[in-house]
This record gives sequence, structure tokens and C-alpha cells, in this order.
Amino acid sequence: MDAVRIAEAIDEGLLHVASVRSRRKLPLALGRGEAAAIRLFLQERADLLLTDDGRAIRTSRTTSSRGTPQVSSPSPMPPRN
Repeated sequence: MDAVRIAEAIDEGLLHVASVRSRRKLPLALGRGEAAAIRLFLQERADLLLTDDGRAIRTSRTTSSRGTPQVSSPSPMPPRN
């Protein structure tokens, strides 16, 4: 179900798909997905990092020179009305 909603959000221009090109070193304690999310956040100069991972939150706060606005949520896709 989430895959369908994500595909719809991409089609509607609400989400953008990008590849991670950055090879920036991050703490080894991060999982591959969390590290990729932080690298992509920094690479794209994104406005917001969505994560529920405590290590990723702490790392992102120390790696971004402009601060890292964050939202922690168990589901980043809001329910449809």
C-alpha cells in the first residue's frame, strides 16, 4: 500500500527521486539507509530530514553547518483523506 502512495506522490510531483552521489564519511554506527539519507540530505541541500533513528538525528545535527530541521515520525506519509 505504501508503494502505491509513494508512486502517486512521485507522479504528482510531491516527491523527487535522486541518487546519492556523496561519499562523505559518517559514523560507522549508522545503518546504510540512515547514512544514505543524511548524505542525500546534505547533497541536495534539502529543507528537512525525516527520520526516526536516534543515531541519524544526532549525526545529522553535527554534520550540517546550517542546522538540520527534522521531523520524527513512524510514518512519513500522511494518511489520505
